[in-house]
Amino acid sequence: MLQQCPCGSGDVLESCCGPALDGTAWPVSAEALMRSRYTAYALQRYEWLLESTHPDYRDGISVEKLAEQGKDVT
Repeated sequence: MLQQCPCGSGDVLESCCGPALDGTAWPVSAEALMRSRYTAYALQRYEWLLESTHPDYRDGISVEKLAEQGKDVT
């Protein structure tokens, strides 16, 4: 069964934000980027959050730190 994308688009994950999270396609718009980042947070795919953060703003951010901060979020 295909999973609905958490971003709220109504599409399935594999044809919506999934390619961004998997690194196979960059989002085509600012909205798609933000949707993919929300989806990454909701699915605990913190690698994409780090990768999609501008390099100038990555200081002090790590996958481990993001996971620690998000562990109690539902």
